Amino acid sequence: MTLGELLDYFSTSELAEALFQASLPAGGNKADRISRLHAGVLDEGMTSTAALDLFTADALRVVCGSLNLPSGRKADMIQALAAKLSDLAAPIVTPPPPVTYLDPTTEAVLACLREIKLLRRRIRSEADFEDAVADYLGPRFRSVASQYAVGGYLGLKIDLDVGNGQVGVELKLAASLANSTGEFHRLIGQALYYRFRRYKDNLIVAVAGEPADAEDPLFVELFGVLTSIGITPVHVTLASG
Repeated sequence: MTLGELLDYFSTSELAEALFQASLPAGGNKADRISRLHAGVLDEGMTSTAALDLFTADALRVVCGSLNLPSGRKADMIQALAAKLSDLAAPIVTPPPPVTYLDPTTEAVLACLREIKLLRRRIRSEADFEDAVADYLGPRFRSVASQYAVGGYLGLKIDLDVGNGQVGVELKLAASLANSTGEFHRLIGQALYYRFRRYKDNLIVAVAGEPADAEDPLFVELFGVLTSIGITPVHVTLASG
């Protein structure tokens, strides 16, 4: 499959967004956008993985489904799609894992969450947030799993698990919590259940939002409630750019 053939699986609006991410003109019909993106990728000498990273996780998930490829973390979907390409000269390079991994402790995971840098325009949904954090933690810890089953009759799954049951991370967007009291209550209920079922004092709730959200009374109160019941909250800043 050529890059042009693969790009045809994406919608016109998704192609426009990818062109915008690549700092290329986004106008024209679908064929124009495919041609411009294809030419831009080759002219810039981008790898196939870098080209596919211009698209959102949701867009990649739909294309993987259309091609009968497994969907999951964004990095995994990118590699699966890139492996089908034949017309990009640059090889697909997977960096080797680090020689040593961090111990899966709450403190180590919390330190990583505090140093992660995420662009606001790349985090449009909780799925994007989950993919970005999983991609960041993956090379640092031996075992990082998305949608990890915590056990119990309810069949709930926590967003991320580090160390096969050692540390749990539930991820939320500040905007979704601020716009819905139900989401606020649901988060507290989920966190309590995850703590009870598996993680005890090794549960983290990470909320991504604007820098000012960290001082918003709503989130100050939420973080206070979580702390009072033995759950560690952390604010992840979405930066502009």
